[in-house]
Amino acid sequence: MKHQDTSGSGIYVVFGHSDIQVYEKNTLKETATWSVYFRENEQTYMLATNPPISFLHGRILFYKEYVLFNNSYIDGENNYFKKRN
Repeated sequence: MKHQDTSGSGIYVVFGHSDIQVYEKNTLKETATWSVYFRENEQTYMLATNPPISFLHGRILFYKEYVLFNNSYIDGENNYFKKRN
């Protein structure tokens, strides 16, 4: 599944079954493994990557064809991604 950043930065992320590839302007920049876990105290699902990818950390929020990974004080500005086929 591919998600493209909507800010115009040229970043897109490819999620495999257990790995992530982060591209910026068609150049591979980062790779990591990923997992999803449930944070009981917030009653929400969270994304974790190893090694950490700053803009893909935190709560997972979906809206139509968009996804947001948000962990306010750690990840800086919000990064919205749009699903691509």
